Amino acid sequence: MFETIAFGLISTMINFIFDTAILRTSTIEIDGTPNWYEKQGEPKSFYVSSFCDGDIDSVDCAKEGVRKEIVIIVDDAFDQAIEKSFKHYKGKERQFIEKMQQDKNLPLFVKRNIIFQNIKYDAEHKRAFVRGYITYSALEEYEKERIVNVKKEVLDYHYDEMMEELEAEAS
Repeated sequence: MFETIAFGLISTMINFIFDTAILRTSTIEIDGTPNWYEKQGEPKSFYVSSFCDGDIDSVDCAKEGVRKEIVIIVDDAFDQAIEKSFKHYKGKERQFIEKMQQDKNLPLFVKRNIIFQNIKYDAEHKRAFVRGYITYSALEEYEKERIVNVKKEVLDYHYDEMMEELEAEAS
């Protein structure tokens, strides 16, 4: 049962991210903006762009902006997937879904898997532009690993709870 819920969540979440990527294809005009800014590239990846003002060190700021935006997009897609398709679940299934929502390792996953494809520093405007992406396959693999870990945590929790009830009845 948990696997069915989890794979449904992953599929719905990736669809939301894909839909978001399609919606984010508008042209943005910022002084010095490169032609690749806020454009999607490979169809099997989702791209995010960011910029920061300042000296050459603002490149790191823009990179961090891309990382944070990807985390926000994934979290938001997960929340939308739950709201759309999984809000009616109760009990153990609901606990499993809520546990899947609490992903403290997502920022680390993004940091390890992000690929910065474009970086430009505009000295005239003192502005750094960065575009990075994560592949859908990397995200899907990450979420599949999470399913195994979260399922184990939920089942361990219920096992401990059941053992405590048995001990209480035996006393």
